[in-house]
Amino acid sequence: MRRSLLAGAAGVASLVLALAATGPVALASDHHSHKAASSHGFWVVITPGESFGEAARTSGGAVAATVRGMVRRAEAGKTVLVPEGTRHGVHNVRASVSELRAALSAAGSLGHGANVRTAGVVPRTSPSEYPIRGEGCNQLGNGFASWCNMHFELDGAFCAPGGCETTDTLRAKVTVDPATKTSRVSYNSTYVYQPHDPNFSNIHFEWWVLCYRGEDDCGSDNTSDFFGNSSGTFFPTSTKDLHGDTVTHALTLRALFAPNGSYYADNAKTAGAFCDPVPPEPSNQCLYSLSLTKRV
Repeated sequence: MRRSLLAGAAGVASLVLALAATGPVALASDHHSHKAASSHGFWVVITPGESFGEAARTSGGAVAATVRGMVRRAEAGKTVLVPEGTRHGVHNVRASVSELRAALSAAGSLGHGANVRTAGVVPRTSPSEYPIRGEGCNQLGNGFASWCNMHFELDGAFCAPGGCETTDTLRAKVTVDPATKTSRVSYNSTYVYQPHDPNFSNIHFEWWVLCYRGEDDCGSDNTSDFFGNSSGTFFPTSTKDLHGDTVTHALTLRALFAPNGSYYADNAKTAGAFCDPVPPEPSNQCLYSLSLTKRV
């Protein structure tokens, strides 16, 4: 696993990253005034499945004062939009007074949560406990040869008493082709941000090979850093021969968010794929059950 912070695209020689033909994607508005007004608001990063209140706990700045202003606005019947993570992604929703009060209560216990990382800190959640996202695809005989539609997302927003404005949206979709020793992972990522002002950097994947039904750690590493609008392939390798056993892959999309000076992560894993035994015909093929479809 990574134990130092790499800048830019350092170490790209270890992986071949095919950059997308299109350049950076940018939003139409400017938000430099937000950065200068940190005393009147705070920056937040939110991931799928994470509530606004949970995300606010990992944010710096005037969280409590800002959310109190949101509560007063909502109590007056005005609309307060905040980012909210669902199983399918992150969306801006109208916050209720009760939701904002819950966020205010959470702000009273501010601290680094599981999604914030400083140098040398291992994620608090075990990769075996990551949520399953995606579905089996590319049917081959009595199983699926690939795991598709495994999505990741990090959304950065600036929140003021009037509500939150999303400034950065980093998304990635992953396909995993499992094998008994060396598997293949392909990704496509998009990054939407304010003109000339991306807040996410040091973007990379971290991966784990989880062996057997107990999902033991059988190898882990991270990719080189890449820019958000790109595609690439990397090859997780198991330290064990998994013929006749089960393999699962856990992935983290991690990036440094400049306004808060912290790393944030979105975590997910595949379902388990069963690998062919050696006899009677040697094969490195691992297949997902045909029942593993339409998972989020």
